[in-house]
Amino acid sequence: MSFEITTVTDLALRQLVGPGAAAALAEAGLPRPDDLCAAAHDHGFVACLGHEHYLVAGRDIPLPAASAPPWCFTRSDAVFRLPAEHSHMLLAQYCGHDLRRLPETGWLMTRVADIDVWLRAGAHTPDDVLVGCDASYERYLHDALHGAVPTAAAQHA
Repeated sequence: MSFEITTVTDLALRQLVGPGAAAALAEAGLPRPDDLCAAAHDHGFVACLGHEHYLVAGRDIPLPAASAPPWCFTRSDAVFRLPAEHSHMLLAQYCGHDLRRLPETGWLMTRVADIDVWLRAGAHTPDDVLVGCDASYERYLHDALHGAVPTAAAQHA
């Protein structure tokens, strides 16, 4: 049984926040998801983190400059891809949520291994889960997830 945890390097992340953020998404031809939900677009996804506050994932997306509302900032989250069919067992080692209930293209902000993360199911393909966290925790989360692989594999056997 193989649990492949890969680092995602081909996904640009930007945070769009402030008055007019929803209108800026519409001008860019991007979806506007409901609060604490995500919606797919051609090259990634948009997640609503709160009122007029969005995480935009994808490449070459025309968004406004950071000089005026809405403000647009580049994010440098560490992002890992997990195989969907085994991700719930892997993440169960560190997360209290039953991820089997996460919809196919679901979005969840939670804690894994005592750090804040976001989870996006089906972000690249229907068979994966993305786990993102502050870049300063990249090595810690990577090591924690890899450390859980033997336990998850034993549970699957």
